[in-house]
Amino acid sequence: MCKDYKEIKLTPKLNELYRLIEERTEKNLRTEVIDIANALPEYYSVKLLKSNYSNCPTLYKDIDKINSCPYVEKIIIKDNNNFKLATRKEAVEYADRLSMRALKFFKKYYIVNNKIRSDGQGKLDIKDFNDSENSFIESFIKNDGVL
Repeated sequence: MCKDYKEIKLTPKLNELYRLIEERTEKNLRTEVIDIANALPEYYSVKLLKSNYSNCPTLYKDIDKINSCPYVEKIIIKDNNNFKLATRKEAVEYADRLSMRALKFFKKYYIVNNKIRSDGQGKLDIKDFNDSENSFIESFIKNDGVL
């Protein structure tokens, strides 16, 4: 565990989830969403969907919380719809995938901003701004010319 963050602790629910995944990873067992829901029914329920997908948003949010906690050294990854603690190599690959996804979003952001600039959507026309500002102020001026 990271010594700099001793004061940060996981909730009992998150601890139980982490320990379950840790134990199953050490035994080289698959840990699917349904396994977690069956092992921890007080916290998770699963709605099975088509195409081998499951819907348990609470579980995914909890895994994100565990992964973002600096107190926990290992990363939980999803591999072929199974959760497990990542090896160092798997964690690096996971980080690379996150980086690539972030770069794709940044590229889209860059394209949108360029289009905004090219068609004038991102430009502030001071003349129009001043005219609308004056008409706004004039609407509050009383008949005698005093605000």
